Amino acid sequence: MAQPKGIFVGLTGDQINAIREKAVLLIMEGKTTMSGSVAGQSFSKQLALPLDQILLECNYASELLSNRPRPRRVLTNFNRALR
Repeated sequence: MAQPKGIFVGLTGDQINAIREKAVLLIMEGKTTMSGSVAGQSFSKQLALPLDQILLECNYASELLSNRPRPRRVLTNFNRALR
């Protein structure tokens, strides 16, 4: 199986989830191309990445987001009488 390259690292969780949802929808519809029309011109384009690779990249980026260390709150007492 292919290894993730981290192409979606840096996107927000919402962006990654939107990409994942679109990829799953395309898989369920059996599509390998995107098509549409702009200003009366129709187009069809082969997906840049295979859908399984898109899902792999989404899962990798999501895993990195969930394992990110969270900043800790540092409380400092500047009152010398309490030291």
